Amino acid sequence: MQSAGSEEDIDTINLTYPTITINPYVPQDHIVNPQNFSYILNPNWTVCQHNVYIIVCVHSTPAYYQRRLLIRETWAARNVFPEIRLVFMLGQTIDNKIMQAVKFENDLYQDIVQEDFLDSYRNLTHKAMMALKWISTYCSQASYISKTDDDMIVNTFTLLKHLKFRDSHRMKQNNSIFCRVYKPMNVFRDKNIKWYLSEKEYPLEKFSSFCSGSAFILTNDLAKTIYNLSLYVPFLWIDDVYITGLVAQAVNVTFNQPKSLYTMNDETIGLTKHTGIIIKNPNLFKRRRSLNKLAVIISSASLDNSTSDGETLEQVVNFGFFS
Repeated sequence: MQSAGSEEDIDTINLTYPTITINPYVPQDHIVNPQNFSYILNPNWTVCQHNVYIIVCVHSTPAYYQRRLLIRETWAARNVFPEIRLVFMLGQTIDNKIMQAVKFENDLYQDIVQEDFLDSYRNLTHKAMMALKWISTYCSQASYISKTDDDMIVNTFTLLKHLKFRDSHRMKQNNSIFCRVYKPMNVFRDKNIKWYLSEKEYPLEKFSSFCSGSAFILTNDLAKTIYNLSLYVPFLWIDDVYITGLVAQAVNVTFNQPKSLYTMNDETIGLTKHTGIIIKNPNLFKRRRSLNKLAVIISSASLDNSTSDGETLEQVVNFGFFS
C-alpha cells in the first residue's frame, strides 16, 4: 500500500494558456521613430504671415505639377479665400530634372515643403510627420489644419461655413479630428492587396478606428501633440492608420464625422452647400476643359455659392459641367 502523497497518487495536468499578442504600437519611454530628415525646400514663415484660419496641407508627388497648379487656381486660391493658406508636402525623387522643376516651381509660388526622403507610397508616414512638424513650427497660429491629397477637390465654401458655424456656436473642441471614420477592421493579410501587412509588421488582428487618409481636418493644437508623440510610437508605413489611429488615439482625440462630408462620384462635381466637403474625382484631373470650367466657377463665386451671372454652382453642375 502506497503512502499518501506518493508519486502514484499525483496526476500530471498539462495546462494550455492562450497566446496573448502584445500591442507593440503603444508609446515607448524613449524615441523609437526619429525623423532624421532635412529640408530641401522650406518656405519658412512666408506662408502663414498675418491671420490664418485654415492651413491647407496637400500631400503631393514631385511630378504632379498640373495638380498643384489646379489647386492653386481653384479651391485653394488665395484671392478667393484670403483666410486660408496652402502648402504642398513632397519627398524627393531620383529624377534630377523633376527636382530642378520643383525648385523652380517653389521659387515662383513659395508653397512647397520638401524633405530628403524618397517620395514613395511606403514613405507616406514620413510625409505626414513632416507636415505636422512643419505646421507646428511655422503655422501654429492657424485655427484648423486641413490635410488632403492632390487628387481631391475640397468644397472650400462649405468647409468654411461648417467650421465657422461651429466656432460661432462655441462648438469648437480642441483635440479633435473631423474625418470619415473607419471603425475597427481586420488587418489586410492578402499579399495581393496594396495595404498588405505581415504578422511581423503588424501582429494585431484588427486596426483600431482611424480616419480616411484622403482628407481630414485637425484642430490646431493637434499638430504639435501628434508629432511629438509619434517620435515614441513605432513606425507603421500606412499613414492614416498610424497618424489618425495609433498615435491620435494615444492622445485621446475626439473623432467627428460631419454628415455628407465626402462625395465619391466620378460623374459630377457638386460644389454646392448641399453636397459633401471633400470630393474625390480622379477623372477631373485628366480633362483640361473641366479644370478651366472649375477655375471660372470658383473665381466668380462667393460664399453663398452663386456666380456673378446669378447661377448657383448646383445649376452650373447640373447643366453639363463635364460637357
